[in-house]
Amino acid sequence: MAIRVSIVTPASPDPAVSAAAAVLERQIRQRCAAMVSIVATAPGTATAIEAAQAVIRLELRAGIGVEGFAIEDGQADGRPCLVVAGNDRLGLLYGVGKLLRDATWSEEAFAPGAWRGKSVPVGTVRGIYLASHMMNFYEAAPPEALHRYIEEMALWGTNAVILHCPLGTEDPAAPSMHKNLEKYRGMMRLARSMGLRTGFLLEPNVGREDIPPEIRYSPYPDDLKKRGDAGMKVCPSKPAGRQWLLDAWTKLLANFDDLPPDFIGLFPYDAGGCGCAECWPWGSRGFLSISRAFAEIARQKFPACRFVLSAWMFDMPPCGEWEGLAREFANGAAPIDFIMADDDEDFPHHPLEKGVPGGLPLLNFPEITMWGMWPWGGYGANPLPARFQRLWGQVRGKVAGGFPYSEGIWDDINKAIVAQFYWDPNRPAAETLAEYARYEYGPESVDDVLAAVAILERTQVGKWQAQLQGQGPSPDAFDHLQRAAGRMTPRARAGWRWRILFLRSQLDRLRLNSEHRFLGEHWPTPACVPLLKELIEIYHGQGAANAVRPPLLARLAQADGKLPAPESAARR
Repeated sequence: MAIRVSIVTPASPDPAVSAAAAVLERQIRQRCAAMVSIVATAPGTATAIEAAQAVIRLELRAGIGVEGFAIEDGQADGRPCLVVAGNDRLGLLYGVGKLLRDATWSEEAFAPGAWRGKSVPVGTVRGIYLASHMMNFYEAAPPEALHRYIEEMALWGTNAVILHCPLGTEDPAAPSMHKNLEKYRGMMRLARSMGLRTGFLLEPNVGREDIPPEIRYSPYPDDLKKRGDAGMKVCPSKPAGRQWLLDAWTKLLANFDDLPPDFIGLFPYDAGGCGCAECWPWGSRGFLSISRAFAEIARQKFPACRFVLSAWMFDMPPCGEWEGLAREFANGAAPIDFIMADDDEDFPHHPLEKGVPGGLPLLNFPEITMWGMWPWGGYGANPLPARFQRLWGQVRGKVAGGFPYSEGIWDDINKAIVAQFYWDPNRPAAETLAEYARYEYGPESVDDVLAAVAILERTQVGKWQAQLQGQGPSPDAFDHLQRAAGRMTPRARAGWRWRILFLRSQLDRLRLNSEHRFLGEHWPTPACVPLLKELIEIYHGQGAANAVRPPLLARLAQADGKLPAPESAARR
């Protein structure tokens, strides 16, 4: 029998309380059949609270701590209730998230859990970078799905969302880019409506394909092939090139007059860089010069905006970028608020051993989305708790937060783990994973889910097409998850978070523990097709680029019993 839940707010609630009540009501309704009502009442009045088995009162209460919350026992119209108090709008939202994750769920009912206390975040920048491009989920999903997903990330403690918004996006002459600008603005409005901070990042010397040849960049040395060399780039050391960039920057900023960014991130590589004599080493010369100019222009327009200078892939290979940046920032005159650093593997040694240039606060940029799998997320969830626990150990107590890098929703477990690192630096990844499993899959599933995730992390090695010759059958995550599925509610089993994890275990089983193990380039086989099709639907990936969708999209029709041809190696 469905239970009744009353969410109690003041008679004239603050908009923040009303918003948090709507989130709580929506989450309860989608997870069980409980009958939920929002009751506006003032303390001490005779307003009737329905004959509810669970009564939850929401309120704002200054003094808890910035963006913090408290959950405690209390009264509502003389009835015992659970009180969720937020120091501010975001604090109340995070308190609702904790209440939801601590609750007990069944198909019919919701019951608040036993957790009581106060929690205040340690990290001040608990962001997420949603790389909205290549028709991935962030670009292709309908607004309602994006709104719900951003909301659910926020329930774990996220307080900022930034997007990729390159120069030229505002140009109506480039229809696809201009369409992206409207998409970005829509996502920013969604995030801002929840009280989250917003912004964007870009590589400051990347232009459109039609930039004049005389202002284009010079190639830079990249023997390790880690920095990347995408995009058409402008040399900022050429006066005409610098002016082109500054004009394009001014045009781009004009599109955010009504959505002033809270953060702007300036990125050196992947699609940026110049190797001419005046720009190189890029990170401490050309990049720093044009980034300073961009920051000064934007600061005049958006005085409250905070600027993040990324040092991604500095000195890979060594060329003096970290040392040069330290020299340039020695006088503290740079209009920059944070340095953001990270690499594909271990955290850069320079800021940990020699200090952050200019003594600025340090952020990290965890790569939670691509490591060890191609296509990224193409075979389902990629939980990596042990990896991120190891990497967090290198920066714990040394960063003020960060912006994890995401290309889709397959990294949802990793998002929760990193968000909780920022909230409480001493919270182990395993503890967050257990809370995630309890909330999304049910308390009786936790042990099997944790065991399965450990196996999935061990078997996520390199490209999925890699042959594992000489290895025996692997421990089977599928067996654990099949047991967990038998203990879950039908709603939880139907949820996309469960499906991407379970589908990953099914595909892993085909890859590692069957006659398909040694097919090499002929992987995936036709047996995988229905599983891959389901992932494509979950990701809204019908039109996505190779890197961000399950494989064989263009050839699923060929899965009539014959093995499809392998994807071109050039696309890997």
